[in-house]
Amino acid sequence: MPEDQVEESPFYGDASDFPIHLGFLSDEGRYWLQKTDDPDVALLAEIDDEAVEYWRPGHEPAAISESPTLLDTRWLPDGIHDDDGLSDSQLEAFALATTTMDQVIQGLLASGWRLRTQFTVSEQRVPRIKVIADPPNDVDDTAIRRVTDMFSLPWGTAELTWTGPPPSKWGDDWQLTEARVAGRVAPTDEETLNELLVIAMVTAPQWTVRPGFDRPVIRHSEGGHMPGTAISVVFDSQVANRSSAEIADLERRAAVWGDKHKFGVAISEPTKTSVQDALDRVGDGISGYYLLGFENGDRYLGQSTNIPARIETHKRERKGITSVRLLPDPEANTATSPVKQLLASERALIHSLQHSGLPTRNKAEMTYWTGHRAVDDIFPPVDATAEDWLNDPVGINQRGKKIPRMHTADLSAGNEAMSKLAERAGERLQQMLAIQRAYLDRCLPLPSQTEYEWWVVSSPLTTPSHGTLTNLSVGWTECLRINTTFSGFIQVNGVELFGEDSGSSGDFDDADAIRFMRQHPGAYVDNAPYSDGGAFNLNIYAPSLEVLADLLDDTAVTRAAATAALNYMRVRKVGAIKNSHNPVLAALLLDSGTATQ
Repeated sequence: MPEDQVEESPFYGDASDFPIHLGFLSDEGRYWLQKTDDPDVALLAEIDDEAVEYWRPGHEPAAISESPTLLDTRWLPDGIHDDDGLSDSQLEAFALATTTMDQVIQGLLASGWRLRTQFTVSEQRVPRIKVIADPPNDVDDTAIRRVTDMFSLPWGTAELTWTGPPPSKWGDDWQLTEARVAGRVAPTDEETLNELLVIAMVTAPQWTVRPGFDRPVIRHSEGGHMPGTAISVVFDSQVANRSSAEIADLERRAAVWGDKHKFGVAISEPTKTSVQDALDRVGDGISGYYLLGFENGDRYLGQSTNIPARIETHKRERKGITSVRLLPDPEANTATSPVKQLLASERALIHSLQHSGLPTRNKAEMTYWTGHRAVDDIFPPVDATAEDWLNDPVGINQRGKKIPRMHTADLSAGNEAMSKLAERAGERLQQMLAIQRAYLDRCLPLPSQTEYEWWVVSSPLTTPSHGTLTNLSVGWTECLRINTTFSGFIQVNGVELFGEDSGSSGDFDDADAIRFMRQHPGAYVDNAPYSDGGAFNLNIYAPSLEVLADLLDDTAVTRAAATAALNYMRVRKVGAIKNSHNPVLAALLLDSGTATQ
């Protein structure tokens, strides 16, 4: 398959990250797979109508065609041929109808699976294609178990069947009618097929992936240390004292950034009327984005469905506003959910603004911080700053263990809930507590000093509908959850986990996700439903305590989780959810040993 078409495959993960090239032997009616980085010697597989001959690199058959083509009319079974007088539209319909099958074939073959195909046609000339796929023999058993647990799919042969209508009914409504995936009968929906492909790519043997794609995990348990932050950090409490030259430089840089992103000219001393007049002259409505300038050189980027009214509010609530630049969004005027559309673009604009090095006053979606925050006051007793902690969370937390626990609640208040937790956890209790201690020691700023005010840990008396066993929340947000099924998630900062380029777009690349899931089989990464903690929040879901423990042993994961936790603490304290705090559980976590470095 041509590489530009491989890259367009819509399944979860990019087949181009696997060193294969799919082609067709036109003179022999067979398909082949070829490593793209070494086309002469690295054939991987060969398929004919009934079976697959499979071999390893170094054991290749004869020469191959130099003109690979798509898997399209080759899927036509015996009795139906492209020279039967079929129209171009019928053949195109057939190709479209079998696209999903093609994508599954590509992903499974790229991951080392062995495939057999069966073509049949009924007396009514109804075509039927069956693909039986067996996983490679040299995959890791632990990885298989953890990944299939995540998707609740059994491991083994996958049988995919496509059945089409008679030729007289060929048309655009053709689609796969059923599939039995990994021994389970299910509709041939895209989600189920994606799950199978993720399982295949995450558990694929090392020899199937491009050299350098996999990366080693640096573990705390093996003496590894958390890497430094990848985020631009500005801890500056003296922003009001910038010199006139510094302010002039910030104004110049803000103008360059505003021009690049097509903001209008600056309006000095903006008012509701002057902003409305400027928008009227453009004629694109009053919804969009605005960039405030302050007398000390700071910026603030916002969005609104009524920019003039929003600017009037800012003028009442914020001091020192000297200018505003406007970027209307006419599509938001007719969008079904205009606020949702504006928020998505606002996130990318805020990230871009801050990545340019300009100081901004946005608290949400921040990639760095300026100014003093309440949580900064917890660090002087250990002779450190928030920036020191961000660069060495484990080391600074060790200093904090010399200071007595700050919260001194009546422990009897949590005894009943703790008993219920112990009963539900059973023999898994100590394993669960070790996971929570690892999070406290590696990811949470000075846990003995921030308990109750900035973080709480709960163990509900009555199990909620979503099955929570225990939550560790920072600010207002769950950052470490363990469920009654002993599954759970960890919230992390995605810029730290996948890099600043990913954060600027508010999403992560499929290749990053597959690489990470190969490092931690069973883990699954998705965007977090909250944005309170800064740029690009992710949840890493785990199907078991073993996978949760594995994640918290990875210094890259704890690096990302630590940044997320400090972000949340810089935004706000716990608030009303203090009522859920269990001081007995907290005491067990804080006073019963520590995780290893």
